[in-house]
Amino acid sequence: MNDRPSSAPDHAPPELTPRQQQILKLLQQGKVNKEVARELDIGLGTVKQHIVAIFRKLKVTNRTAAATRNLDLKQQSAALTPPVQTASRLNGAALTRRPCLVLSMALSKEADAATTANFYGALASAAAMHDAIFLTRQGNSGEIIFGVQQATEYDVAAAIQAAYGVYQSVLRLAPNVHTQMHGCLTAGLAMASMHRYGGWTGEVIASAAIASARTLLESTPWGKVTCDQAVLELCQAFGVSGFSGLSDGVSFDVLAGMQWHGVRQHHPLVGRQAELSQILTALNQAFAGQPVWLMLEGEMGMGKTHLCQELLQVCQSRGAQIRHFRGLPASLGAGLCDVAQGSNCLASDVVSALKNRSINAARLILLDDFHLLAQAEQLALTEVASHSLLPGRMLVFAGRKGLCQQAPPACLCIFLGRLPASDMQTLIGSKLSMQPGKRRTEMVNHILDTSLGVPLFAVEMTRTPHLSELALSLWVAVQARLDKLHLDSVLLSCVARQPAAVTVAELTALYPDDLTTLKKQLDRALASGVFVSDSNGRFSFAHPMIRCALNKGVMEPYASI
Repeated sequence: MNDRPSSAPDHAPPELTPRQQQILKLLQQGKVNKEVARELDIGLGTVKQHIVAIFRKLKVTNRTAAATRNLDLKQQSAALTPPVQTASRLNGAALTRRPCLVLSMALSKEADAATTANFYGALASAAAMHDAIFLTRQGNSGEIIFGVQQATEYDVAAAIQAAYGVYQSVLRLAPNVHTQMHGCLTAGLAMASMHRYGGWTGEVIASAAIASARTLLESTPWGKVTCDQAVLELCQAFGVSGFSGLSDGVSFDVLAGMQWHGVRQHHPLVGRQAELSQILTALNQAFAGQPVWLMLEGEMGMGKTHLCQELLQVCQSRGAQIRHFRGLPASLGAGLCDVAQGSNCLASDVVSALKNRSINAARLILLDDFHLLAQAEQLALTEVASHSLLPGRMLVFAGRKGLCQQAPPACLCIFLGRLPASDMQTLIGSKLSMQPGKRRTEMVNHILDTSLGVPLFAVEMTRTPHLSELALSLWVAVQARLDKLHLDSVLLSCVARQPAAVTVAELTALYPDDLTTLKKQLDRALASGVFVSDSNGRFSFAHPMIRCALNKGVMEPYASI
């Protein structure tokens, strides 16, 4: 896909005042009116007055058209299509804010034609592999945009892997490419036209993160890769190791050591003492000579990997041999990773560890992110474990929803549910760096209500000091789940905009299609676990974080200001 300039001028019209230019730039970043007012320290009414003036001067009728009219005030627009239509839905597609990650790379203009062709080919191939959007630019440069087609918590690791892959591809043709290439990563929000049931329409996409990436790339030395603060936070939130020097710039070779390992930022293990006690009791049984098989199940952010880390530490302190495996997502090559070796492996390696009868065999065999394995591999490993688990061994499979359904009767199953409010309050208090007072109390209560028992949500929310903000990591987490389900975004938006649970009758007045379609889509959302219904037949979201993310993502279709 080529980077076509918008028909709008390259710079903000001269009649915009400095304050209006500030507000326009914040609109480009996806800020809502309250966030603009807070950031500029002006009244909400003043913001609205300025936005009315901006609309008039830019000859547009809504904030989306204004924001995409000129995406960056200092350089060529990063909008990839003609100016957005004034309607909130383009050809039946919703205009939506989405989390995105931008990989920008450039090759020296001194590179020969064959090297340049290889460079562009490698970028295009990497984009296709990760279902990302590829943009070419003049001057031997281009961008890959992750997360618009489908967001995943692995996008930051996939982008790092893609940058290293492009480098390796060009290196085979040009041995001196380490002095002729540079790259950078930025993260943020994109405004994109999305199909009703998921996926980018190809019509509209714009993001300040693209403009930021191009600016950052200009300051990145040749032979180096850099990133912005938002990317570092995603690395920390979603378990990418070896990223600490990335913001200052690292060589392309260093990228090979930056791997997704699923261990998120450290926080105290709160509220899981009962589960940890069960796990350690099972470990003692293995040390006493029994075969022990444990299934550890819970949704993302509930503490599975944290408990696994506690188990590993206890085993290490007792001098036991360990084999630690992790399932890999398709975007990172699928299969498994041998964590200690830092290398990819196969399910057969787990089987070999299970059947190893030598004196130096592993006492603990741990396979985390079991749900990422292909169904055939899951079934095969479960079958082998049923017949090959030796006395004195402990086998642990940790994964998400449905794992315990595969467990045989002799297997110990531990399901991680939501933490009670008292434990959540303890966790929030350990992470929230705010002085005691009314504002802190309001923030704690807000996090309690919105995170609703999910430790990861609470920890990530403590990083945003304002009630109206949503951490990019949380946006990614929610959007990743919704993208996999392909639910009706129109129905989700209708429910998200309501302050309380709604009945079918109430939804009928809001939903654009017939009653039969509405009921069908409601059933799908219920079956997926995104919606729940009460005894009075009222529907709401199973978790308030979904509502929060959806309301942040809607491009205000009912109010242009």
